[in-house]
Amino acid sequence: MPSNCIRQENRTRKQTALAPGPITYKHHIQQIFGEPVRKLSVDAGFTCPNLDGTLSRGGCSYCNNESFVPTATADVTGQLRRQIDRVSHSRRPARRYIAYFQAHSNTYAPVETLRRVYDEACAVPGVAGLAIGTRPDCVPDPVLALLEGYAERMPVWLELGLESS
Repeated sequence: MPSNCIRQENRTRKQTALAPGPITYKHHIQQIFGEPVRKLSVDAGFTCPNLDGTLSRGGCSYCNNESFVPTATADVTGQLRRQIDRVSHSRRPARRYIAYFQAHSNTYAPVETLRRVYDEACAVPGVAGLAIGTRPDCVPDPVLALLEGYAERMPVWLELGLESS
């Protein structure tokens, strides 16, 4: 892992009593990080078994990847830096960010490719966590082991598209 990734090594998170009713995502993030954190969408150029012909072609009817921003017109570092610059001038600036791999199946690649892409995101100053969208059938044990390694250093969210299960 790059040395400038923000780490939460051996840090015990303060346990909070469950309040009645739901806790918002914003509140949950503030409990974890102790400050506002922005989620920045990244398109790493991955595909999916319903696009590449492994299972079908054309994608899923519920998955509109064109609606995700940005498109993979730049490397992961460039996408994150542009968004950090934009966010820093917004009404809700933040010092820390979650790199959100949203478009397509972001675990559908060889483990070394995934490691390279996730490491690139972690190397961007201020990135404090990873959120990875994928399909349940694209998370074999070696990918889970890779994600577990990241989760030892920072919060990691694995967002599963259950429609594909």
